[in-house]
Amino acid sequence: MKLQLRPSCLSDLSWTLLTIAVLLSSLTSPLSVSAQTWTPTSAPKTNWQAIACSADGHFVVAATYGDGASGGGPIYISTNYGGTWTLSGAPLGKWTSVASSADGTKLVASVGFNGVGLIHTSTNSGTTWISNSTPMTSWTCVASSADGTKLAAGIANGLIYTSTNSGETWNPSGAPSAYWTSIACSTDGTKLVASVLNGLLFTSTNSGATWTSNSATLGRWASVTSSADGHKLAAAATANLAYTSPWPLYTSTNGGITWETNSLTGYWSTIRSSADGNRLAVVVGQGGPSAAILTSTNGGATWTSNAAPAHGYSSLASSADGGFLATLVQEGNIFTTSNTIPPQLQMALSGTNAVVSWIIPSRTFTLLQNTNLSATNWTSVTSLPGLNLFTLRNELSLPATNAQSYFRLSSP
Repeated sequence: MKLQLRPSCLSDLSWTLLTIAVLLSSLTSPLSVSAQTWTPTSAPKTNWQAIACSADGHFVVAATYGDGASGGGPIYISTNYGGTWTLSGAPLGKWTSVASSADGTKLVASVGFNGVGLIHTSTNSGTTWISNSTPMTSWTCVASSADGTKLAAGIANGLIYTSTNSGETWNPSGAPSAYWTSIACSTDGTKLVASVLNGLLFTSTNSGATWTSNSATLGRWASVTSSADGHKLAAAATANLAYTSPWPLYTSTNGGITWETNSLTGYWSTIRSSADGNRLAVVVGQGGPSAAILTSTNGGATWTSNAAPAHGYSSLASSADGGFLATLVQEGNIFTTSNTIPPQLQMALSGTNAVVSWIIPSRTFTLLQNTNLSATNWTSVTSLPGLNLFTLRNELSLPATNAQSYFRLSSP
């Protein structure tokens, strides 16, 4: 079978224009300006602490910390890209971190306050929660594999624990005792990256059995993120060790073996990555550049300042394609932005079949097929694609024939 993949979305013309826009942005200075629109949601104004979303962004989970006089706050969920919010079944807690499986059904959240916190998990999108068999301590960060079976959680001045059964049991990993601030993993849960406050960055390639301290400079590391395969990493710090000057963003294309920076510095809070590691988004804290949120379409080589309202953002969530972003305003609201990211079709051989795939999009796309590239009678492919949780890609396997076919993606 001769397959020719036609990378297209709304039309050939719109794809061409979008491609040109990306090429032009890569030639600009390290920081340019974008008219990205951020919209406040109907979420209540409260002490928001952590946020995560499904791979397509339709399911969002946001956790609160409560105020000083209360025992903690609730966890909220949204099933329509943050349009509306409802209380989950989680108990009140001083929630510090939350993570979601790719489909939004399995959730993990941590409580950390004066050494009396636990890890909680849900297997039904937050309807019910259970507290896990973990030590009672100050949990600071959690991460989840795409299928929600492999979990990792870090402690303030403690160890990193891992689970291979969606949180039913937990075991200490081989990580040293430290003040862990953030943890991220590849979609299969085998590759991990974690950050230490006033310390180093650590990576693991065997689900946390052993860890290696990376060559990144000592910093007040606040957040790490990973591509689906764990090869592309990014890390953000709130400042230098003395908290007297801003810090550059660090990126790695080899799983943390080496790290690179550019001239852009800031007082960073949270960084998130798309599945392919090309699209990054970072929250800027107080004292940084004038833009509150920055995005990159080339793995951090250049950055664009977004038209986000000036607020003290505390956390960030990203869909697999980077088109949907949600961010928290501490003691405020939840803001979202949604942009069409033209999916790029890929083809790979699997036995005698050809597999057409594309990153899980944050909006609906339909796969079209035609035997003539110049014809207008494109028809929808009737077979539904499957979801590959370990690559975060939609995949469609096609039997081999001698016919020539062209494929494109179209969005309403």
